[in-house]
Amino acid sequence: MIVAASAACASDPGHVAIVEPMAPAPSASASSGAEKKRDASPGAEGAEGDGESPASSAVDASDAARPSAAALAAIEPVRPHLPNDISFLVITIDTLRPDLGCLGYGRPVSPNIDKLAERAVVYERAYSISTYTGFCLTPMMASRYPSEMPRNDRHEVKYFKENVLLAERLRAAGYHTAGAASHFLFAPELGWIDGFERFVHAPVEGNARPGSGVDAFHSSRIMANTAIRLLSDPQITSGPFFIWVHFLDPHKKYLEHPGFDFGDDPRGLYDGEVAFTDFHVGRVLDTLAASPLRERTVVIITADHAEAFGEHGFYFHGREEWEEVVRIPFLVLAPGNVPRHIARRMSVVEFAPTVLELAGLPADPGARGQSLVPELYGGELPERPILIDQPKNPYYPLRRSFIDGGYKLITTPSTDSNQLFDLNRDPGETKDLADAEPDALRHMREAYEAFMSQVPEFTPRSFGAPPPKTAGK
Repeated sequence: MIVAASAACASDPGHVAIVEPMAPAPSASASSGAEKKRDASPGAEGAEGDGESPASSAVDASDAARPSAAALAAIEPVRPHLPNDISFLVITIDTLRPDLGCLGYGRPVSPNIDKLAERAVVYERAYSISTYTGFCLTPMMASRYPSEMPRNDRHEVKYFKENVLLAERLRAAGYHTAGAASHFLFAPELGWIDGFERFVHAPVEGNARPGSGVDAFHSSRIMANTAIRLLSDPQITSGPFFIWVHFLDPHKKYLEHPGFDFGDDPRGLYDGEVAFTDFHVGRVLDTLAASPLRERTVVIITADHAEAFGEHGFYFHGREEWEEVVRIPFLVLAPGNVPRHIARRMSVVEFAPTVLELAGLPADPGARGQSLVPELYGGELPERPILIDQPKNPYYPLRRSFIDGGYKLITTPSTDSNQLFDLNRDPGETKDLADAEPDALRHMREAYEAFMSQVPEFTPRSFGAPPPKTAGK
């Protein structure tokens, strides 16, 4: 079911009103045959690959568009036998830069996430899939790039039923699936929350004038209350569950929060929003820590994208693919994991394959990502090429970034622009090497084109156009 917290009951966010029934759980066939394997430890059903190991050199990157299992087992760690009812709490935070204490940021904006990080696997150089929420979260849940996903051509992108999202696979395998968000983009008709048995559209609160956009209000307190309520509901947690909550507050407009004061400039206000959100995320984490559910729950914290503050003369997010827009946090706490920081670059396209393997479910053969499970238990995985994919929409040009071997190519076809940066020597992207290193540019172009040859491109349908005939998902 889809539920919405009544705006009239903002002081009592535990009160919800049923708005719309959800469609029945997808069949096993609709979820590519996913069946829960309760007695399988992670990796028992490994991903079946379709190619050789992706080579480390840029020119061989085409093999990395869809990885093989053989390429991923660089070191096979000893993994504990996970609970049969292994469950998941996924927290995404809008517009969150990797500027957290656990990642070296000097301001104390994230004490609760930092506390979790002490026991988690922390990826120090994680990348979003795209540049704004509509092209980030649903592709993350599908382990696909937005360019290949059936969708319409609106900025408020609608994803069609041909896509199969992680919650659909889990629900078909017997999981209870529940979630919460406060933004209108999570409306069921847009296809972002397909597969959720229950999804709460939480109200916002604040002093903005009636009719103001959702960004003029704050929602972390109610979002945390909603997440706590979901964790406390035996109808959801009596068996294996997948709970996803999306915290919006760091997104501009940057609002002031008493007790979370880091200055009144845009960056100070943003840090205050992060600290405010972290406080309420901490309430959710404390609830889980005090519950027996903690023994069988994987916690994943990440973001959709990050935020620019003028580092390249650009502010906010979307359109540009500078590091300050696409670098995000990614932390995983799993039963028996080996706490550590991992420095290799990775993409959140790996998120869904990781959840499926931890759940003991068959791999999605079309996934663009690889499972991170070996690294969670002390193993090593090779660094793979990373694609940041921004399809053309009404506001943004087609732009893609391709990262391999420390180099980052930013290509904008509409202007025939290619920029090249060496992230190892120049992490701030201050020196474009496209002219100075023509051989490196040529190799990166070849690698990018080979990679993209493995990613079919979907032409988005115009808003209001009838869908083509299809056999379903």
